[in-house]
Amino acid sequence: MKNTKKVLDKLLLKYKAQPVGSSYIDIIVSRLNYQKFIKEILENKYKIRAISWWEYIPDIDTPNTYGMCGPTSKFYDGKFAEAPYQIDDIEETKTDKDIINLIENKVLCEYHNEIISFKNTQSLTPAIWLDVDKKWKSRDLFR
Repeated sequence: MKNTKKVLDKLLLKYKAQPVGSSYIDIIVSRLNYQKFIKEILENKYKIRAISWWEYIPDIDTPNTYGMCGPTSKFYDGKFAEAPYQIDDIEETKTDKDIINLIENKVLCEYHNEIISFKNTQSLTPAIWLDVDKKWKSRDLFR
């Protein structure tokens, strides 16, 4: 399959992956879908360049714990709050298994004497940064 914008947009909808802005960086993908999403993104020859981190809060009226502000989810009840920590750069040679391993072993920080990690913190959610044509915009995806 060719890595076109149309194919990418279909993958985002299929896996309920939500870009935060109008481009294809910070594509928040749920813990339920991230493995299949990453695998299919790479199978379709898109390049993953980084992973950033978000807190998922199932109730929009609940305050953020360790994240800052962010968007309401387009696919789920609740909202996201950006975790103000490092972005993990991904080398072009990394496989889907390498990227999934990075996500699953992520330790973000210590917050109020609690280790915030992917394994221990169910609200910690990855966001995928893709290297695609700068002219491509995701803003029309949810209109």
